[in-house]
Amino acid sequence: MSHLSSMRTCLSNLTLLEHSLTVLGINWYRENYSHVVIPQDNGHDFGFFWNGKEFEFIGDEKLWIQVWSIGTFIEKIQYQYIYKSLDVDLKLRGLYDVKIDPKEITQELDKIVVETWNYNSTTV
Repeated sequence: MSHLSSMRTCLSNLTLLEHSLTVLGINWYRENYSHVVIPQDNGHDFGFFWNGKEFEFIGDEKLWIQVWSIGTFIEKIQYQYIYKSLDVDLKLRGLYDVKIDPKEITQELDKIVVETWNYNSTTV
């Protein structure tokens, strides 16, 4: 007997979600705006469904046949999502040469300090 379960996420941007799945090498396709499908060889697909606020991960845990556990999978997706989100946000603020150290992005992360330097200043 199949039992679908739902796992809430902090993922709310479809483009960043798709980027995260692609970076991790996960096979996926978009069924429509509110549904990103992760097909499996056993025919029991999983997916991210839009609930009006965020994407929820939905599927039957007993039928999950991926390399990582579901928990590890969600952690990896969220990590890539945060990393790309920071990159996009900093570029929107005009900070193109910022290097984000991936080791600094953890679940306990409260803030990242970004410093900018004015290399064109001259002293008289």
